[in-house]
Amino acid sequence: MPTLIHQMLRGQYEAALSMFKDALASCPAEHWEKKVANHPVGVVALHTLLWTDVYLGRNAREFVSHELVLEGRGLPFGQPLPEGQLPPGLKQSRAIEYADYCLAKVGGVLAQESEADLAGASGFGETASRAEMHIYNIRHIQHHTGALAAHIRRLTPDFPEEGMGWISSGTVRIE
Repeated sequence: MPTLIHQMLRGQYEAALSMFKDALASCPAEHWEKKVANHPVGVVALHTLLWTDVYLGRNAREFVSHELVLEGRGLPFGQPLPEGQLPPGLKQSRAIEYADYCLAKVGGVLAQESEADLAGASGFGETASRAEMHIYNIRHIQHHTGALAAHIRRLTPDFPEEGMGWISSGTVRIE
């Protein structure tokens, strides 16, 4: 039986990833290559989802690059990009596919973590516990979701409000 912390983490991961996925899907094709702060949307999508995927693992050394990481980076995770070169990023449909992959991964990861695992080391050289690393990961998704949503609304003045809604927990949008 899942504990309260497992239920809360799963609900908030699902909400954060669902809102990020909504923002990806809501981005008009003509704005996909435009920059959100310093990078095109496809690069921001890759960055957000890659680190979500990595931090769902036990540590970076054991991370195996998903085919979408190879596609979006041009190189496997862990191999540095040439100096000053940006990765190609992900196409919109592939970014949505990677978001779905991460959503599915959350349930499996959390189902395997005991209370002792959550209280233990994060596995990423941080002094934070594994549970706190999950919260850090969720905050990272939320950060990029907010930036992407603002980007879309700024570039699309007539964007319908119902295009990107609030999800409080899980994957069901609050109307």
